[in-house]
Amino acid sequence: MESIWCWVKLNWVDIIGVLGFLMALTTCILSAINQRRKIRLRIIYHYRNTENLVFLVSFENLSRLPILITQIYLVNENGDKLECRAESKKVFVTTNRKGNEVVGREVQKNIQLPISLPSLGGISGLIVFARHRDIFPVLSTELNFQVHTNRGGSFLLKLPPGEPRNLRDIL
Repeated sequence: MESIWCWVKLNWVDIIGVLGFLMALTTCILSAINQRRKIRLRIIYHYRNTENLVFLVSFENLSRLPILITQIYLVNENGDKLECRAESKKVFVTTNRKGNEVVGREVQKNIQLPISLPSLGGISGLIVFARHRDIFPVLSTELNFQVHTNRGGSFLLKLPPGEPRNLRDIL
């Protein structure tokens, strides 16, 4: 018994160091498990014309780690994927006139990919899918969004069927 007590007295700094290391390692593992990728994607409105399928979406990062959304796909029930337009383009142009004179012009552009979400932050904007007629002839079926991130893998969001709403009413 005395030999163990003598060994503890001589090596107490080492014992405290090992215990501190084990506690720090446990904290890192638990925080990595609890603070994983948590994203909420809300579809506010969607609109369809002859060229594009446009969605007004809101992305929220519910984790404490910054997340980068690298790609968004629209997937139909057959498994066919339609890729989101990555470059920023004009979606809507609204011109305000007073008589024949142009008073103002408002241009709405889509979100440029990749989308950076800070920790516990959010962003909203338009996402556009071009050439949708072949894969999605009608919007009467459930829509599945596949979102890829830099934090590993992808996740699916399902949008129930419904009539598209006109985005020009809210922009």
